[in-house]
Amino acid sequence: MRSPTPKYSYHKWRNDHGGALVEFAIVMPLLLLIVGGIIEFGLLYYNKQVITNASREGARAATSYRTNNNGDRIKYDATEIADIVESYCKYINDNGDTKYKLISFGGTRLPTTAVTDPATIDYPEDLTVVVTFEHHFLFSSFLNLFGADFGPTLEISATTVMRME
Repeated sequence: MRSPTPKYSYHKWRNDHGGALVEFAIVMPLLLLIVGGIIEFGLLYYNKQVITNASREGARAATSYRTNNNGDRIKYDATEIADIVESYCKYINDNGDTKYKLISFGGTRLPTTAVTDPATIDYPEDLTVVVTFEHHFLFSSFLNLFGADFGPTLEISATTVMRME
């Protein structure tokens, strides 16, 4: 007598329908880490370029003279140079609202500026403008879950040295 064939065989139970989901669940944290890192690096690089250009604008203005109402050539002072750097980092949109070029997810959106006093420097000495900005990371807590040691902020700076005219 033949043995009865089972109603359900082993081959009918075996399928690969959930395999792709399991593989995706394994790869998903790595993909999120890479995408988050790309976004963070892009924002950090953008902010670095903005403060570098602001530093150059401040140094360019500081090494040149301006003319007052009497026609006299006078130098910019340190607060005027800091105002030039700050005005480079913000703009006014069509609605009259003040917008900021620096992207920050907390803290201030304007950099701090340190300038060698232009009143004490003459040609051919160098003038230095240092602009610093505290970059707040967007994904720092997420990246720290994977063993990275990112602090919540990073201080980035740009230094421009120009010769007095």
